[in-house]
Amino acid sequence: MIELWIVRHGQTDWNASGRIQGWTNVPLNTTGVWQAEQLSLWLEGVPFQSIVTSDLERASRTASILQARIGCPLVANSLLRERGFGAAEGLVRTEARRRYPSGFPNAETDAEVQTRAEKLLFSMTQQFRTGRILCVSHGGFIRTLLQLAGAKDVPPLHNTSLCILRYNGHRWGIGAANWAEHLSVADAKTSP
Repeated sequence: MIELWIVRHGQTDWNASGRIQGWTNVPLNTTGVWQAEQLSLWLEGVPFQSIVTSDLERASRTASILQARIGCPLVANSLLRERGFGAAEGLVRTEARRRYPSGFPNAETDAEVQTRAEKLLFSMTQQFRTGRILCVSHGGFIRTLLQLAGAKDVPPLHNTSLCILRYNGHRWGIGAANWAEHLSVADAKTSP
């Protein structure tokens, strides 16, 4: 069996202000670094074969924080990128919808994102025959992966939440979705 433990990157200032990020490189903010550090504490001691991350800065920084504690190889894979939102990137969602009511110019289509997600899942079955792989990606792309594994009506995902997909040799299934206990426990103790 293959397990993909898929993490949404830590918070950015654009997340906090509701701006569409897409392929724009936006760094983690202080809260995002803290969230990644809290998750790394929860994951310490869990064996992973590899960490595979989106090549966008907010995901790769999250992955490097996790790798510092986990200690397995880290590789970037552009298939894990967020959906490209074209002209809407940088806009607050309400403004983007008002400005582009018929759809965002130059944005990736649902079909393009789904094809990319299918390619990622296939590549994981070819590269890893068994074991646990930690992936760091983005909310919209992770929701697409969950839908391919059979989820319906996937809600927005928390920053640094964890989803688990399992491949049994024939199909992908969901082991967990939007798990973020590390944040609620940590909030009770320390927060930025």
